[in-house]
Amino acid sequence: GRSQDNYLIRMPTGADDIRDEADQMHHCVATYIPQIEAGEKIVMFMRDKDDPDKSLVTVEVIDGAITQAYAQRDTEPSIPCQVWLTKWAAKKNLRITAVTLR
Repeated sequence: GRSQDNYLIRMPTGADDIRDEADQMHHCVATYIPQIEAGEKIVMFMRDKDDPDKSLVTVEVIDGAITQAYAQRDTEPSIPCQVWLTKWAAKKNLRITAVTLR
């Protein structure tokens, strides 16, 4: 099995990163660029440490809560990803309201 330390969270460095995430993931995260640039929401990328350029889960944070967490095409993240993200959120004192994390 995969070690629980095999994942990382990457912050986008700009709109191009977010567009790349949208292209890889086939979802609409790029439509959030104005809100992200305005500081209304934070978007982060969950990646595998062995393949950090490949998107696994796109994570949205608003007001100290993970509000969305989706894998490709707005599907539910894998169970290992859900477990890791839930533990990561606890460490960062983030609440979880995302329907895809349990």
